[in-house]
Amino acid sequence: GTFAALYDGKVVSNVETTRYFTIPPVKVAAKPKRYRNGFFAGSNTGVYDDRAAMRAFAEMASAAGADWFIDENPTSSEVSEIYRAAGIAVQTPHVNGVRDGYHVDGNPHGLPEKGRPEEDRFVPRDPKAHRDFPGAICPLSVTEERPYFVTNTVPRLARILKGCDGLWTNWEPFGYVGQGCLCDRCRADFGRTIGRPDLPADEWWNGTRMGGTYYDRYRDYRGKMLGGVLKTLDRHLRRELGATFSHGLIPGVCWCEMGGYGAANDYPPEAKERHYAGDMAWMNPWGPYPCWMLDGAFAGAEGFNAIYHFVAKDVRAQVDRDYPAAKRPKLVAFPHGSQTDEWITEPEWIGLGLDAFFFNRWEASVVYFFPKGYDARYWRAFAEATDRAAKYEDFVWDGRRCDGEVTLRTPGFNKVFKGTFDKYLPDVRDVSLVQHVAYEKDGRMIVAVFNFADATDAAVEIAAAGFEPAAGSVPAARCRVFELRRK
Repeated sequence: GTFAALYDGKVVSNVETTRYFTIPPVKVAAKPKRYRNGFFAGSNTGVYDDRAAMRAFAEMASAAGADWFIDENPTSSEVSEIYRAAGIAVQTPHVNGVRDGYHVDGNPHGLPEKGRPEEDRFVPRDPKAHRDFPGAICPLSVTEERPYFVTNTVPRLARILKGCDGLWTNWEPFGYVGQGCLCDRCRADFGRTIGRPDLPADEWWNGTRMGGTYYDRYRDYRGKMLGGVLKTLDRHLRRELGATFSHGLIPGVCWCEMGGYGAANDYPPEAKERHYAGDMAWMNPWGPYPCWMLDGAFAGAEGFNAIYHFVAKDVRAQVDRDYPAAKRPKLVAFPHGSQTDEWITEPEWIGLGLDAFFFNRWEASVVYFFPKGYDARYWRAFAEATDRAAKYEDFVWDGRRCDGEVTLRTPGFNKVFKGTFDKYLPDVRDVSLVQHVAYEKDGRMIVAVFNFADATDAAVEIAAAGFEPAAGSVPAARCRVFELRRK
């Protein structure tokens, strides 16, 4: 075919010739059995009125290694049936009306639920302070499992989620900072927690303001109540969905809340995940989101995507410290794909993100959002990372982590990310763009080497006591796994 630029109907450029051809299918050798990669479908992607087209898309995604699918605002159980038939095992839709602290009904932003009793509604200090107050609930209406919640809210969500494994919820109650339900039942309940069961209304109203006598205790109380809402909703969803192992409710919170910064700084001051995460089957510490703006020239800081490795390592270590094995939620990551039609990520960064979370022992990764269309480069990066997970998952889950026993040299490669990535990783500073993770199992060692440089290959030399040395090149923006054997 030919193409040229036209202006007012006239050719104003060279006429160029191009050749079209079919790209070979993107297909994994095998899917991992103990870890899953998946994708969060962006708007108008993956769910189509043409069911044949949707089946073809699901089969393509499954062949590329996808094993977890999150649909934006599910429309029918037929969608999950199509994806499950294509071989994608886990379906956990996003229901927009279950989100951000005081919303559980499954209704869109800010809409009050018709028929909800007045005593079950959120009573704000200032009704005009937040657009979503009209649709908010009194948390006690959920934790006390009042009739409307049990006979209306739970069945409605069960109908929406029919055939699914759970529900992902965006849990960012930042709009409610300093705000809590001020109804009389909440007043009595808070009064009991501080030994004042007959707390007067004016003392309750004034003492719980920012800076008030009870504010600190009230803030902690609010956090525990929000945790109670999540735990109650999760328990009902798992029962209603009836899966052999339901994923239940999966709260999506900023990664910094579950990392070392959150633990050291008691962050965030309210709505802490530690009030409920130990009762969840899964948690989604989303982010970070290294990307660049599509509406301008590429201006990303080279190596910023290395933050994936350090966040994955930090959160994994903190969650392991905070929760004993019996109470430890599994972690599903959200490496960045695209958002808002402007935040965009190149394919190689997606592959590196998936690799970083897998080799740092997260149980799953779902690219957010992805891919908003078909682009073989993105699916190929996705498939390559999935193949690595399938090949090395036994090392990661059964092996002994031994990063510190490996000496890794990068002769001629001196690229460094200057300064710190983020205020939430204050101790990570001036790091090399080549990083590694190592595991030893049954007399063998693997060393996963990440090269976060945009366009510079890295020659690496690897040594570990008792093992044969290894050397080779790690291409720019890629992960390569070296296998070492005992001497």
